[in-house]
Amino acid sequence: MRSTFLTISRAAAAAVGLACSVTAAVAQTKWDMTIPWNPSEFHAIKDVEFAERVKAATNGQLVITVHPSSSLGIKGPDTIRAISDGTVPMGETIMGWMAGMEPSLGMETLPLLVRNQADLRVMHDIFRPDFVKAIERNNQKVVFISPWPPNQFFTNKEIRTLDDLKGLKMRTVDKNNAEFVKQLGMVPVTIGITDVVPALASGALDATMTSLSTAAAYKYWELEKYIWLTNHFWALNAVTVNMDAWKKLTPQQQAAVEKVAHDMEPGFWELAAAEDAKQTEVFKSKGTIIREPPPAVLQAMRDVARPIWRNFAKQVGGTVPAKLDEYLKKTGRDGL
Repeated sequence: MRSTFLTISRAAAAAVGLACSVTAAVAQTKWDMTIPWNPSEFHAIKDVEFAERVKAATNGQLVITVHPSSSLGIKGPDTIRAISDGTVPMGETIMGWMAGMEPSLGMETLPLLVRNQADLRVMHDIFRPDFVKAIERNNQKVVFISPWPPNQFFTNKEIRTLDDLKGLKMRTVDKNNAEFVKQLGMVPVTIGITDVVPALASGALDATMTSLSTAAAYKYWELEKYIWLTNHFWALNAVTVNMDAWKKLTPQQQAAVEKVAHDMEPGFWELAAAEDAKQTEVFKSKGTIIREPPPAVLQAMRDVARPIWRNFAKQVGGTVPAKLDEYLKKTGRDGL
């Protein structure tokens, strides 16, 4: 009788153990993903699609909830720190915003360093390994990198010469562009994207810089009637995940996430180019006046920008100066 009881008990224990292991194997992991973009922006839309594909690829074992418009209370520039310390497991941010913690990441916002998407691809290819290592030093894994359309100047008055810029209170996104607009005679004001519309409405800002995509999401045509196509910087976004959270995934789940990211990333470049063309037409339909800087003005802006590049390279040091020279030569320009 005792032998029978022990056999049954062992069988029951084994069954419970098996049930627990099966439950653990299919346990659902949930990640919150913070992003500063408006829900209608193409980056927010593609992030939601990424989350949906990850859920399907992991058979529902990993569920990513995208929180747009900094709705978790984490501003764009604070994203890298929030993910690093585990406040939130995942997020997306402009890499230039991480320059406070990793100075080399400020390179992408150097004014007029990138002239078009072809230049941006060259920069990405040369510097991606460095970008990834810099982010990994902050306890994060890079899931994917994606581009923005170029930033432009949005103003409440028509701009024809550099003199027309003088004294304008211009929203900037980082130290590099703050120095750029200061050298052009404007007053730099660094604030987050979600604070721009109230600042424009109150007069705290006269002008702002952003992409046509972001400007359309916030209906800038209601406040700023002029666009100057400066194309002065082309940003790259990084979607990252806290490394501790990443390591809790099974190898199969990690592989599934990486495959989704690998499959989707090339399409983000085409998406950014198409988005810029699309929103240009939207602004035209709203009656916005769109101008390109005259060649002489653009050259004067480049003359202002180049010393900012040199100063950046000197301050960051390491391999950055040599790689910047490599980038400039590959894009048909003189080195630093």
